Parts: sequence; C-alpha cells; structure tokens
Amino acid sequence: MVISQRHVWKIISGIGFVFMLLYLVSNIVFSIHIQAEFHQLGYIQSELYHPEKKSFPLPLALMIMNLLGVLVFLYLFIFNPSNYYIYGGGCLAYSLMILAAGGSVVGFLLFLLACAFANKCGFFEKGGKYKWFILIFLLLLAIGSQLRFGFDYIFLSLGAIMVTLFLLALAFFLFLPEIERFRSQEPLVSRLPPADFTRRDLLWLQRIQAGEKYEAIAAEQGVALSTLKNRVRILFERLGVQDRTMFLAAYAHVALILDAPAPAGAPDPARKPGDTSGG
Repeated sequence: MVISQRHVWKIISGIGFVFMLLYLVSNIVFSIHIQAEFHQLGYIQSELYHPEKKSFPLPLALMIMNLLGVLVFLYLFIFNPSNYYIYGGGCLAYSLMILAAGGSVVGFLLFLLACAFANKCGFFEKGGKYKWFILIFLLLLAIGSQLRFGFDYIFLSLGAIMVTLFLLALAFFLFLPEIERFRSQEPLVSRLPPADFTRRDLLWLQRIQAGEKYEAIAAEQGVALSTLKNRVRILFERLGVQDRTMFLAAYAHVALILDAPAPAGAPDPARKPGDTSGG
C-alpha cells in the first residue's frame, strides 16, 4: 500500500476546516434565529447544556472557539497538515470547554483524542506521570464544574462517560483480530520524490528510523553534525513533521523509498564539496 502521510493529513485538515466552518455558520444562524424569536439573549437548547435551568447563555465562547478552529484548520491545510501538537492542543481546549459547558460524551472523546495526539508527539516521554496527573486534574475539574447544574446532572454525565468507555473497549476487542491481521500484512510504503530527497537523505532517514543518534550518523558519513541536523530539519519539513519525535511517531511502521532513481549527475545537497563517496 502506497501512502503519503502529508497528503492524508492534508485531506483531514481540509475536512476539519469545512466542518468547523459549517459549525460556525450554523452557530451564527442559530443565535440570530434565537434573538429574533425571543428578543433577548438566547440559550442553547441541546443535550450539551441544561435546558431547564438555562444556566449557560448563548455560547459566545463556543463561537470564538469555532472561529479559532476554522483558522487553525486553515493554517494546518496550507502550511503544516500533520502538526500533532496543534491537533492535540485544539482537542484538549475544545474538550474542556464542552465538558465545562455541560457536555459529556463528545467532550470526553475529544479528551481521549487529545491524549492520543500528545502520545504521538512524545509528550509523555519526560515527566509522564506529572503530565498525566495535570491532564486528569483538568478533566475532573471540567466535569466537576457541572455541579452548578445539580448532582443529578453530573451523575448522568459521569454515567454517559462510563458507558462510552465500555463501548470503546467493546469495539476495540471486537475489532482486535482485524487490527492484528492488518498490522501483519504488507507494510505501508511512503515514496519520496527524487526532486526533494536524495539517496543520502533516504539513508539518513532510515537510520533515524532505526534509532541511531545524529552524532553516530554524522561520524560515519563524514559530515559535520550541524550539517546533518540542518539537512534533517529540512527533510522533516518536507515530510510534514516538526522534529525527530514526530517523525518516529508518524513513520515508525512506514517503509521509506525513493520514488525513482535520482537523475545521473544531479547534485546532492547533502554532500560535502569534494566528497566523492557514494550516496
């Protein structure tokens, strides 16, 4: 199976942009409709909020978040579609806001997604226990804020979250054989365009995939460590990742190959002047 990580995430960011834009427009239309009908500040009448007590006014904060979401997805689509840091931060902010506003299932699912992105970024590699503690504390704080709606409401919210966890676990074990079968099939392949990657670039990326340190690669290849790091940074940008951690997370199980041999006599931007060794 041939994939392009950047193209996949570009599609995802594009879909996210469209959805957030539609959601923002629907919120604006809804608020105009409510104000025209009641001639006063309206209240959201949905399962995300407590309709009887009307404790949450027209969600200006939610509209602002939606606007920021539109701008963020537009930035991702144009510049960096596979930035896990932005995806994770956005999911966390959105989840806490929804939970604090009275939501349960959607907010909790977004929280899990934020944790998944954080794990992909290597966020928990250093000080993981403390970071997990902070995240769980924020989650409980957001859920606890629902006490203003009453104990019955927060119990219903916690019940919905527990049911969601059970269903997710059930779905995971149900599809576990198919997941294992898929993982055992032919590995994913990412073809690197020869216009942007050389044979030496490919070699360096493959050695980074294997866990080798920059110092060891530079010493073996006979290049300065700064030269190697600068070139690898450029390669990461072309692959749509920000750093080594994101590269390893995104391409850990992906075979990198050159799409076609580099043209004969083409200059190698990673080669030192006067270096006649093979790429």
